[in-house]
Amino acid sequence: MSERVKLLEEAIRIVRERGDDYGKPGDHFSITIGMLNAAFARKLREPLTAADWPIIMVCDKIAREQHKPKRDNACDMAGYAACLGEIRAEESRGDRIKWVLAELNRRKVDEKA
Repeated sequence: MSERVKLLEEAIRIVRERGDDYGKPGDHFSITIGMLNAAFARKLREPLTAADWPIIMVCDKIAREQHKPKRDNACDMAGYAACLGEIRAEESRGDRIKWVLAELNRRKVDEKA
């Protein structure tokens, strides 16, 4: 088995464990981002979102990797990338649901006209 596959399998295991410990990434990241938005409200032009947190953490892992290379950094980056993917998928599902509801409402209006 290649090293990259081993690393991704480890990231999957860790992401599952973190989910058991902390819940869904979007929910947990929203709390963290809420605190950061409050702390930096005067400096931010617009609020950060839950999807911003895994990006911030990947940047942190890159900084750590540049200081002291460790396998753990790459594993964590893969895990945060997966969390970002999950958040984006949930956002996309939410957008589709909003579109369907708007379309149903539009059809009701058209039927009444």
